[in-house]
Amino acid sequence: MNKNYFLKTYAFFALIAVMCLFNSIQAQTTYTWIGLDQADFQVAANWNPVRTTPATNDVLTFNDGTTKTITNLPATQTIGQFLISNNSSITLQSTVASTITISGGTNCFSIASGSSLSILQNPGATIAIILTLPTGSTGTVAGTMTLASAGTPAAQHHLYATDASAITFQNGSIFYSGTASQSFSGNPFGSTNLSSIIFASGSRYIYYGGSNPMGASAPNSVVVWQTGSTYTHRSTGSPSLSGRTYSNFEFDQAAGASNTSSSAVTFDSFTITNGNWPLGVKAAFTIKGNINIAAGATLNLNPTTAGTLAFPGTIAQSINNNGTLTINSFETFNVTNPANLVINNSATGTINNATSLPCTLNNSGTYALSTANTVLTGTINAKLLSGSTGGKVTAPAGTLDISGVTLNVLLNTGYTPVAGDKITLFTGPTSIIGTPTITWPAGTWHLDTSVAGTVSAVCDTGTGINPAYTNLEVSASNGTVSFTSEAGTSIEIYNTVGQKLLQKQAVSGLNTVPVSTKGVLFVKVGNRIAKVIL
Repeated sequence: MNKNYFLKTYAFFALIAVMCLFNSIQAQTTYTWIGLDQADFQVAANWNPVRTTPATNDVLTFNDGTTKTITNLPATQTIGQFLISNNSSITLQSTVASTITISGGTNCFSIASGSSLSILQNPGATIAIILTLPTGSTGTVAGTMTLASAGTPAAQHHLYATDASAITFQNGSIFYSGTASQSFSGNPFGSTNLSSIIFASGSRYIYYGGSNPMGASAPNSVVVWQTGSTYTHRSTGSPSLSGRTYSNFEFDQAAGASNTSSSAVTFDSFTITNGNWPLGVKAAFTIKGNINIAAGATLNLNPTTAGTLAFPGTIAQSINNNGTLTINSFETFNVTNPANLVINNSATGTINNATSLPCTLNNSGTYALSTANTVLTGTINAKLLSGSTGGKVTAPAGTLDISGVTLNVLLNTGYTPVAGDKITLFTGPTSIIGTPTITWPAGTWHLDTSVAGTVSAVCDTGTGINPAYTNLEVSASNGTVSFTSEAGTSIEIYNTVGQKLLQKQAVSGLNTVPVSTKGVLFVKVGNRIAKVIL
């Protein structure tokens, strides 16, 4: 054999050896956590198989369906994947600042639906735990993730992603920055890698503490709020508003700080679940959907200079008030929605408004004008709830002109009026002038202005005689009713369920009106009324 043959043979086997070594280096091992609660991350026997030599492409899985706290994270470590599944709940703690780099490419970080990851600290510890995904690595959260600390100051834990859209919080997922009992500080996703964190439709970010969740200065943001995602504010601190665009925004804090903003703010929907929030947006404040105020909650729109609340939607928008809504004189409504804006003020709702009525008002509660000597215009659908309660407009002393109001009086489901029911519609001013354009519910009703500064709806027919009317002297016999009247006075006859049987104008002197219906009837002539039996 010649020398070349041996050289070639040597080179061949050397190449095989290198390839075997390469494959050995590249082999990826999946390690499953089997340690007990409070077990040490760095103890090899807490993993299956035993993790004696950590590699940069290790797959770490947590899937036993239990709740475990894992302690003593390393100061630094690079792994391939970090996966939590099967309704497992994992809490990470460390006695030293720790950075875990997850570099396994697509979906290398995952928290499955029903599972959770909490990065918390031992009581009093302020050191930070950081999970970071370098370029080319992505992850998804379908379960729950929490960053919090019992320390003072709170540790600045982070979940970093490098690429745009690298981590997506999916439908049903929840992210907590802090908890009701533990604090948080800093930006949870950092401040530099813009649009790297996606909150998809159906996901929720619940804020108990920390710096602004968007990280970067407005209008830039590390977080993208996709349509249908929700940001819930549960901190006494002010949320980040100036120049911000959210999807659904929920305020849920009993003692919230006041907010002002000199830059534009945009919400898809806006809900006050709990607490009292003074909100002074001085620039354009845009709501694309609805405003919802829960019973017992308060929204105070109180800019100190001119502010515009815009409703630019394309389908009907509403303000649904079950609590208290206050609108000061600097707040102007700009309704460009062709499908209109409707305010629904429930029986538990109070609206204090210093400006004109900006839209249609469905009023079962109290609509309070805070400015005296007011000309009130617009459409009010006043719903009467019982024989003495219903939608009411109040105003301070002065003159209230209601001639420009379109008033539609409605009955609440389950309320059957009887004659004499008297329900306040307008009250408070020294005098009320003008007559609104009005429609009434079934039966005969009239406006009573006998009390100065008060306008009431009074039911004329039912099972009794309305005491607000003068008694009518009428005789009934042989299918006719007879009475005296002035010419042109309106004659109306009703049965006991409020159905109008006849309407005509009276002649001067004695009027004899034939009526074919038998039984108890109510005869109304002008402002006089009588009950007869035919």
